[in-house]
Amino acid sequence: MDGSGQISVAELRTFLERMGRQMPYEEALALFNSHDSNDDGMIDFKEFMQLAVSLGRLDEQAAAHAEKEAEHLAPQ
Repeated sequence: MDGSGQISVAELRTFLERMGRQMPYEEALALFNSHDSNDDGMIDFKEFMQLAVSLGRLDEQAAAHAEKEAEHLAPQ
C-alpha cells in the first residue's frame, strides 16, 4: 500500500479495515504469517493473491490470471 510492492502487517490491517473487516492485531498477524510463504516478513503480490483467495475476495482462477499478468509486467 506504500508503493513498495509488498505489504506489512500494519498495511494488511488497513486493507482489511477498508474491506470492512475489523481484526485484532494478533489475528491479523496470524493471517499475515500464514501467507508469508517465504518468511521474509512481508507479503508480496503472489502471497497477497493467495490471501485474497482465502478471504473469499478473489477466486483461484482470477488470482492465477493476475499472477501471470504480473509476471509480464515485472522488470526483467
